[in-house]
This record gives sequence, C-alpha cells and structure tokens, in this order.
Amino acid sequence: ADAVGRLSRLIRDRRAGDTAEASGVVGFLRALQSEPQRAALDQLMALGTLLEGHADYVMDAVGPAVVPTVEQIRRRFNDRRHRPQSPLQRMLRALLGVDAKLSQYTRGRAFVDQVVGRVGMQRFNAVWTDPDTLPRTAEIENPQRWIDRVL
Repeated sequence: ADAVGRLSRLIRDRRAGDTAEASGVVGFLRALQSEPQRAALDQLMALGTLLEGHADYVMDAVGPAVVPTVEQIRRRFNDRRHRPQSPLQRMLRALLGVDAKLSQYTRGRAFVDQVVGRVGMQRFNAVWTDPDTLPRTAEIENPQRWIDRVL
C-alpha cells in the first residue's frame, strides 16, 4: 500500500511538472522504495558517480606513454556520448536511464576535477579510506561540501 501511494505521488508530481526526483528506471525504483531503501540507493548512485568520474579522470591522466591508444579511446567515448539520437532512441534512453548513466560520468568527472584541483590527488585519495569518506549525493554537486566534511 505504501509503494502504491509513493507511485501515485510520483505520477501526480510528474503531471504537475515536478521532476526533482530521478527519471527513468531509477525514478520508478525510488518511487517504490521506503525511505531507508532510497537512502541506500542514493549512496550507491553517489558511489557509482564517483567511480565513473574517477575512471574518466585516470584514463585521461595516464596518457599515451602508459596506454598508447588513450586519445582514441577518449575520442570514441566522447563521440558516443554526443551522437545525435532519433526520437525513439531518446525515449528508450530516458526509459532505461541511459542519460542518467551518462550524467554520472559528467558529474563524477566534475567532482574529481574540482577536488583534485583544490586539494591535490594525495588528499583526494582520502575518499577511498572509509565508507564515511565517500561523497554524498549533494557533495557530488558541491565538492567543497565534501572537502569541508572530510578534509
């Protein structure tokens, strides 16, 4: 019954134009979850965003001396992310949450870039020392909050 009520609220909010909650499959899952489940999903999403952004950062940092094809890999990733889509493809991407996944790369990379730019890689690496040092969802969007809380 609680899940049905949450799903009804999601539909009502969408019709009213309130899209603050995640869209696609993630938005649907969030609507069905209890508050503790939503908090756990948020933690997983923040971790995934961090991992995607860190992988993106490291790939660019290693350079061609370590990975000779790194520039080709980067170009193909960027081409794939920005390739024009038909209306059907856009609809499927939204339903499946593919655009949210691509957003993870962008948001995660911005987080890593900003933190490393402000405090350096050695201090950034505190992120890996304890579950409590992982960024929270709001900190992904505002890296200074993570710096203030952890460092």
